[in-house]
Amino acid sequence: LRMGREDKELMAAEFNITASDNWFIGEDKTINVDVDQSDGSTPQTMTGWALTWELKDSATGVVRVTKTTSGGGVTISNGGGADDRASVAVLDTDTEALAPGTFFHQLRRTDAGNEVVLAFGNAVLKDSGVR
Repeated sequence: LRMGREDKELMAAEFNITASDNWFIGEDKTINVDVDQSDGSTPQTMTGWALTWELKDSATGVVRVTKTTSGGGVTISNGGGADDRASVAVLDTDTEALAPGTFFHQLRRTDAGNEVVLAFGNAVLKDSGVR
């Protein structure tokens, strides 16, 4: 995912995890979000940013999984540039109790005074029948 920055305000980018991404219940999964400036090609440095990722039943539904930079579930690293990639580490145990289906996920910057949604979308979680 590449998302933009305009007028010094980050804009939320739609980022769907589809059935073809083959994310299964009880599986370790890393979700990478690369962030660009408004020109769409210059990487946006996120050094020191506080980030939170959530997997929810729906956009306004119950939160099922939460990952944060402070908790170690979200790390910032190099994608196409310096510190422009947020990597979300979803563990097998995070999804074991969930039923297959379409969920909603979002990645947010949570620094005081800078709260903004960076990425959002549907997330299809599949059941392989093996756990």
